[in-house]
Amino acid sequence: MQYINQQDLFNTARSRKYQAILYDLRSKNEFDEFRLIKAWNLDINSINKDLSLVKQSQSASKEFLKVVYGWEKVEKRDEVNIYIIWDKNTETPLKDIYSIFSNCIAPSRIFALDADFDTFKQKYSVICSSSADAKQKGKTLCRFPNEIIPNLFLGGYNDADEMMVILQELKITHVLNCAREFTSGIPNDEKQEYKIPNGVVVNHIKMIDQPRQPIKDRSWKGSNPIIKNIRYISLASSK
Repeated sequence: MQYINQQDLFNTARSRKYQAILYDLRSKNEFDEFRLIKAWNLDINSINKDLSLVKQSQSASKEFLKVVYGWEKVEKRDEVNIYIIWDKNTETPLKDIYSIFSNCIAPSRIFALDADFDTFKQKYSVICSSSADAKQKGKTLCRFPNEIIPNLFLGGYNDADEMMVILQELKITHVLNCAREFTSGIPNDEKQEYKIPNGVVVNHIKMIDQPRQPIKDRSWKGSNPIIKNIRYISLASSK
């Protein structure tokens, strides 16, 4: 079984090369209490089958997966990878679920998080939300930028109102705006409206991909920043 860490999950699950489906193996109650946006619950406690027997047969595995949400997409497309999120009480079923999936698709496409969900939630609480406000958060959280380093967010958004919600939700204090995307790109054209919550500091780097652009503003010390670039052409992740 291939285990990946939290950073690998965010880097690969959002890769343009591969599509990804996340399955959460916790019980339905646990899933509803802290759900991972864009993950589907595979409630092993509600499965009335002996998984150890199912995994012994390829045909039985296929029959089992036919009723698993999202399986048709996985089966038909080679570039769809499976990521399994599990809890400390589901280690044995995790192995069975892996065996069942690997009976039907290449094992190289199956990954399991190397930390239990409690550990994952503590480090990446921003993408976990309670069921009470999951619907509203789902509109924004699924579009959050990748979190490469804890409390440092990378990403960009064309819609100013959408960006406002994200900045407020993440409690961002500073924005490093890269590659001049706050303009339309037309020479001498007026700058587009740049919306930020009150009190958020913005630093514009106007040179595209020019290395070693200094941040002279001392207020960045102890900040909670986001590096923003909607064109995906900046060296934002290396600055």
